[in-house]
Amino acid sequence: MKKIIAYLRTSTAKQIQTGLDQNGFSFESQLNSIKGYAGSIGAEIVDVYSEQVSGANNDRPQLNAAFAKAKQIGCDCCVVVAKVDRLSRDSAFVIQLSNSGVPFRIAELPNADHLQLSLMAVLAEAERRAIKQRVKSAMAAAKAKGVKFGTKNPELCVK
Repeated sequence: MKKIIAYLRTSTAKQIQTGLDQNGFSFESQLNSIKGYAGSIGAEIVDVYSEQVSGANNDRPQLNAAFAKAKQIGCDCCVVVAKVDRLSRDSAFVIQLSNSGVPFRIAELPNADHLQLSLMAVLAEAERRAIKQRVKSAMAAAKAKGVKFGTKNPELCVK
């Protein structure tokens, strides 16, 4: 039987807690997607790794651990993520992972080849840039209306 290492990633604590999100970002939504994929190919999920980190950040201890575990198990094992953007929003990083020698699959794109995966990674990166611009614009609009950002207690900030 094929073995799967599930990898789950959220950017915010709110995404971790929200089991009913419609975007598929919560850990629960991601794991359900991976379970569906595992069932469709008759595979067993042998381990689950998860972390809260931005998709732009490639320093991922849990992702590294998931790939190491898959490599340790061997040829009948792969890492599975629900969606490309849960793996990373950095296309070069995704392509680098695809050349790592450890197989990985995207539950929502089960038959994606290297070209399709690369294109989806580029789209995920473009979305990250769009999100960043939307946040900047919204913050600028809020500041123009007098909204103040930051903690009300600056002495509580870690320096």
